[in-house]
Amino acid sequence: MSEKPRVEEATDIQPVPIELFDELNHLINVQLNKPGTLIDHLKQAYDFLDKVNRTYVSTFTTCSKGCSHCCYMDVQLSAFEAEYICVATGIPHQPFNELTTSHKTPCPFLSEQNACAIYEHRPLFCRTYHSLSAPELCGIKNAVFAHYGTAESDMGNIIYRSVYLWIHHHNMHQTGGNIKDIRDYFPHDPMAMRRHLSEIVKAE
Repeated sequence: MSEKPRVEEATDIQPVPIELFDELNHLINVQLNKPGTLIDHLKQAYDFLDKVNRTYVSTFTTCSKGCSHCCYMDVQLSAFEAEYICVATGIPHQPFNELTTSHKTPCPFLSEQNACAIYEHRPLFCRTYHSLSAPELCGIKNAVFAHYGTAESDMGNIIYRSVYLWIHHHNMHQTGGNIKDIRDYFPHDPMAMRRHLSEIVKAE
């Protein structure tokens, strides 16, 4: 019997900087309560998460550009996150498809260069999911490694958790709690979608 890959110890995780707590408080209690659509508010929350990832989470996770192993797992998102992708890209979504799970195929938005074709508009799951283990473990089948930013890890930090709860609340009260895989919302031909997105980039 082959030996199970050893899980590398995660590096020490420093506390969330106090200034990010202050920004979180302003986001949740002020910005997201101002007039605007749910889609507008979701973009504000996403923008803040990008800052958190750039200034804090990137200092201890082992994820790097070009790694796409997590793009082959289930990517579940709320109905209005799917609508946000639809509005931002012009690609229609299918909100009434049944939820499917246990995916092994790549996300339909993963390009041939192993890059996310909707990176700016990617859902919460893709913004918070990170690895804390050695990068080479990601490519080993059935390897066990340390995750960060998942529901199983209580979302990793209070900022992720607060945005997750905000999305969950609005998804329950405004869209009926609809959660599906990204492949369910966007069952179209992946090549056709990537071609459409490429044409948008060229037109800009």
